[in-house]
Amino acid sequence: MNSTLMPASSTRQWFKPTAFTSSMGHAIGMPWEIFRPTVLPLETRPVDLYTKSGNFPGYAAQLVVIPEYEISIVLLAAGENSYEVVDYLLDLVSPAAVLRAEAVAKATAKATYTGTFNAESGNISDAQMVLVIDKGPGVKISTWTNLGVDMLQTFASVMFELETSDNLDARLYPIGENDMWRVVFENISPRHNDRPVTGPACRNWMAVDNFRYGMLPVDEFRFTLEDSQDGTLRATALEAIGLRSVMVRDD
Repeated sequence: MNSTLMPASSTRQWFKPTAFTSSMGHAIGMPWEIFRPTVLPLETRPVDLYTKSGNFPGYAAQLVVIPEYEISIVLLAAGENSYEVVDYLLDLVSPAAVLRAEAVAKATAKATYTGTFNAESGNISDAQMVLVIDKGPGVKISTWTNLGVDMLQTFASVMFELETSDNLDARLYPIGENDMWRVVFENISPRHNDRPVTGPACRNWMAVDNFRYGMLPVDEFRFTLEDSQDGTLRATALEAIGLRSVMVRDD
């Protein structure tokens, strides 16, 4: 997971399915058996378990890697029915591990990324973004203005044909290295909901870089992280790439 044995790009490629099976919750990787269980205690999104099992009469093992949280679990058993025991332990341990990892991730994200970021000029009418952590995934955008324009209202109108942004759920997600993040809108336009094939799809994957200003994506952001007094990383600035706007944390 730390890419000490291969480049980071190869690691990311390694943790991807190479084929699907007849099961909606099961895919195949190299060398993974990948499960996407519906019983994990997260209502808003799936969590993929990359597993590798092995057994020999009287012995069984199960390696589990959860890339989303960068954690791994090793299950070993010996004795009669050891293979069944390992499967049972996987069902028992996975939900507890995901719940705990999710809680730690939210606490870390809250301490590192949330807060009020105002325009570098000191004039909040130039730009402002307020980030919070709630029960949903990612980092929630509760306020976003640029040059006096309510950006959430703008996206609500342009992307979703909504009169107000009251029900618009805008969130930031990390997209790779160098603290790059992207805005994702959880709302789906009502006109697509009744489509039998594309209606349930994740349209955010198809809307990346949907809007650009001066050839740069409006939905892309970059955090600046610095060491805080307690030794942890903390975001001190946030750059809206497409809008050419830099906002600094207001302490």
